[in-house]
Amino acid sequence: GGVHIGVHFVPAMRCHNYIEMLPGKIISVIEI
Repeated sequence: GGVHIGVHFVPAMRCHNYIEMLPGKIISVIEI
């Protein structure tokens, strides 16, 4: 497990927090 920050075009299913940075782009904090 671990916390990873990645840029996604859509919110991830398992994301705990996500911030809308750009139109259509999401930075999400995902626990793997």
